[in-house]
Amino acid sequence: MALSTAIYTILAANGSLAAVVSTRIYPAAVPPDATLPLVVYEIEDIQPVIAIGDIDSWDEAELMVTVYSTYHSNTETYAGYVRTALDGYTGTVSTEKIDTIIYRGQSAGYEPDWTDASSPQGVAVFTRTLNFTIIRLT
Repeated sequence: MALSTAIYTILAANGSLAAVVSTRIYPAAVPPDATLPLVVYEIEDIQPVIAIGDIDSWDEAELMVTVYSTYHSNTETYAGYVRTALDGYTGTVSTEKIDTIIYRGQSAGYEPDWTDASSPQGVAVFTRTLNFTIIRLT
């Protein structure tokens, strides 16, 4: 199983988040026909850490998860669901052995060039990006 699939599985298993976004949890990019709210995640900079002696080797990776919504206050709520799902997670998802996921912080944003066309006037799109470090045992 890919680490990306494991992250999807962990996020989708959070009942509060799934109640809001359903299966609209995407790796890397928002599909052109996607509806809001939704979540996009990106795994970047996977670096191996070589063990010495009896200590296991592991990979360290950076994870960015962005929540998109038409309401700024909802992005904060949904970001809380994401943080609850991921922060401190430890376990095996299929064959991916995650030692821990560490929350690093978050920032709010706004997409000035992107509006949700579901209303005649268009609706602003707000974001909240959370940053994590993943420690994956190899």
